[in-house]
Amino acid sequence: MNKFNINFGLFISFGLAIIFLASCNKDETLKVDFPMISTVEISEMMYNQVTVSGHIISDGGDSIVEQGVCWNTLPNPTIANYSKKNSDELAADFSVDIPELNSNLKYYVRSYAINKKGISYGENLTFTLWLNHPEDPVKDIDNNSYTTVRIGDQIWMTENLKVTHYQNGDPITNITMQDDEDWLKTRKGAFCSYNDDGEQAEKFGYLYNGYAIFDERNICPEGWHMPSREELETLINYLGGHYEAGYLLKNRSGWDVLDPNTNLSGFSALPGGARVASHYDDDANGKTNYCEANISGFFASGERSESVYDTNVNRMWYVRIVDNGSNVFLIDKITLMTGQSIRCIKD
Repeated sequence: MNKFNINFGLFISFGLAIIFLASCNKDETLKVDFPMISTVEISEMMYNQVTVSGHIISDGGDSIVEQGVCWNTLPNPTIANYSKKNSDELAADFSVDIPELNSNLKYYVRSYAINKKGISYGENLTFTLWLNHPEDPVKDIDNNSYTTVRIGDQIWMTENLKVTHYQNGDPITNITMQDDEDWLKTRKGAFCSYNDDGEQAEKFGYLYNGYAIFDERNICPEGWHMPSREELETLINYLGGHYEAGYLLKNRSGWDVLDPNTNLSGFSALPGGARVASHYDDDANGKTNYCEANISGFFASGERSESVYDTNVNRMWYVRIVDNGSNVFLIDKITLMTGQSIRCIKD
């Protein structure tokens, strides 16, 4: 064998080795796996929509071309069921709003991601958008029975409170307009009927001052309490927010303006009016007066206000719903002398 043949053979072998190595490196470079993704959380729940968040753990070695969420009423939903793409810029962390969902159904949801290799899904999460779902009735210490309803994760009375005793059996003082000065001066719990009319109380419940509401003996039935500002905010937001929730909260009868009240929530808000003092109504001239029955509902919270409008007056948070719109007002300036309706919430 001559020297030329040997060198040529070595050259060929060396060349093949380089080609082989290059091919291996190319194969390694082109290797792509399925993406890895996690369904992170369900948030911003409303009665007909939720927001679902996802997180890309790994792109699998290639660019993600699509990401989103899918859902169904059965486990392990796929994009063949119901799905929605992330319409924002593709990112490791993303969220998708799911609209037009049905209430009182258990949904399964999971995130997904697609690359050149294919599609991967995150874990299942579940949710139910409770709305106008009847719950067990509750009785107060006076044996009055109240229907109740689940709205989101909360259970509310659907009727205004009519109790005349605290939870331990101690009486709450009834102060009529005849003893108006006593109503203004008292720093103890008191109640009244609108216009001192028993029939109004049957229809709208009693009106209670703030001292009855904050009394440690508890005005609500056992296992129930006065709603906090946060709990009221949760209710309002679940029903679409301050500018939308009114129609969904208001009863379909009892208001001067009924349309377009739907009471979709089942809360059945009633316009029981209020007994207001001069610190609320400048025209009261140191007296109280009944106002706005059939027009407005004043619903007390169990939370004092930290805002200072008048250093001589204690104030509290309350919700006001009016007859001529969808607005719900959560306000922090009503005095403890004001008589308001009460809706208790379950512990």
